[in-house]
Amino acid sequence: MKTKHLRLMQRAYVILFFCFMYLPIAYMVVFSFNQSKGYALFTGFTFKWYTSLLHNESILHALWVSLYLALFSAVIATVLGTAASLGIASMGRKSRLLVTNITYITTVNPEIITGISLMMLFVAYQRFASELDFLPGNIMGFPTLLIAHIAFNVPDVSLMSSCLRRRWTSAVTPGRHFSRSSCPRSARPSCRASSSA
Repeated sequence: MKTKHLRLMQRAYVILFFCFMYLPIAYMVVFSFNQSKGYALFTGFTFKWYTSLLHNESILHALWVSLYLALFSAVIATVLGTAASLGIASMGRKSRLLVTNITYITTVNPEIITGISLMMLFVAYQRFASELDFLPGNIMGFPTLLIAHIAFNVPDVSLMSSCLRRRWTSAVTPGRHFSRSSCPRSARPSCRASSSA
């Protein structure tokens, strides 16, 4: 009886959670087709806001910048993250643990803190570059956006590619069996048989 009530409560919690997350988005999507500008009353269905959006040069420019940024940062972060994963895998145990923990910091850290830290880094660089002639002075704009997005994405790519590499290696390595120590006590006999083979 308790397990039935617990399951009902878990399902209710999941439903409420997804409603809390996605109903506001659905509300915005529906009211984007509203005839009037308000969000309180739906006065009629129209596409006029989307047609006016396609004629707005500043919004179209922002869209193209976002697409370029997504493409370039994804490609560069994938290359750097995969290379970092392979480099981490070739390290010794202690070095690998240290670098992996540093990589996890950016993943578990709130994004706003990482964003503010990068902004402070770019401002400090600009002040430092203004005193030295051989450094490019103004990097604000697309370069800093690109660097920031790459910095956000590289740790995730590195962690994901290391997980995928481990799974792939264990799946395709011929003759790889469980060792006795890797078999849990409640393991099936097939595991214990393969460990003795």
